[in-house]
Amino acid sequence: MAMQSDVRPANCPAGATTVAYEGRTRFKGGLIQFSGTATVLIKDGTSNLVIFTAPGTAGVTPLNIPDQGIICQSNLTVTTSAGANVTVFYG
Repeated sequence: MAMQSDVRPANCPAGATTVAYEGRTRFKGGLIQFSGTATVLIKDGTSNLVIFTAPGTAGVTPLNIPDQGIICQSNLTVTTSAGANVTVFYG
């Protein structure tokens, strides 16, 4: 069995596009905090991996990715609308 890598967090603020990690990595999970209707796009470069649309009420949603996560070949990028703050975990 191969050794897994350390998991690191990256904060992605509301209303922004954030490159959480530049280079090949695995998206392991995340935590989305939203204050109302919001959209979060988690991407491998420009290709969408996960699209999350929050309901009209405030809340917090965990993103649980099974096994070893989703591979990102080029980079891990997160785009958030106003009202959504995301912490992604990668490694």
